[in-house]
Amino acid sequence: MKFFYLLALLFLGMAGYGQENPYWFTDDIKRKVADSTQSQSWRSQMGATYYSISGQYKPALESWDQTFGRVKKLNAADSLKFTKLIPVNAKEYILKKAANEKIIIINEAHHNASHRTFATSLLQGLYDRGYRYLGIETLANDSLNTDKYATLTSGYYSKEPEFGNFIYNALKIGFRLFSYEAEGNNKEREIGEAKNIFNFMQQNKEGKYLIYCGYQHAYEGIHKSWEKTMAGRLSDLTGVNPFTIDQTQFSEKSSLKYNEPL
Repeated sequence: MKFFYLLALLFLGMAGYGQENPYWFTDDIKRKVADSTQSQSWRSQMGATYYSISGQYKPALESWDQTFGRVKKLNAADSLKFTKLIPVNAKEYILKKAANEKIIIINEAHHNASHRTFATSLLQGLYDRGYRYLGIETLANDSLNTDKYATLTSGYYSKEPEFGNFIYNALKIGFRLFSYEAEGNNKEREIGEAKNIFNFMQQNKEGKYLIYCGYQHAYEGIHKSWEKTMAGRLSDLTGVNPFTIDQTQFSEKSSLKYNEPL
């Protein structure tokens, strides 16, 4: 009885805030995607996001790979390079390097909840090494620092359970969270995000910074559409070369044939 009572309170709470339930069954997601008039690539992305938010990890990967799955093969040069590589534990390497860094930027694929799980595993170690501020792209506002947990109004991707855990654990450990999303597309958005982060840093200098973003916002080179990304522009503004971590290229795909060979 206690379970059903709590469940009823949950639904009443959601209704009271006027929020649509974002956690859908498989058939609902399939219908939503099938009824869309958007492009196939858009349907793949949104289907993957809907599955992810509803806690369906494998279907999220499968929906994404319907459009973006690629079979890659190693060329001779890459094969030779691979024989000289030495595998290390990613978490241990990151935390060791973090001690001498000021800004860390780590990305995610928005449909892959495992990226949030790994980022969560870094939080305590980073805090112990002086990191105090966590910038999150999806946040709608900074009210989380008072609430101490994510709600349905905190942001779009943060509705996903592992993202909620990421936020909850960061706040519990002692991080101050801040939003940095900017309006506009492509170059304009990259500039805006970097400026928002930089402005926050100017007002909060007692501690190091962890920036959590999506995909190529963490890329430090010249982007084919954006020129410099958020990471590159933030480096220009701060004069600091950030330690950037890409979770997207080598992460698990829906099928072994789509996994990055390296």
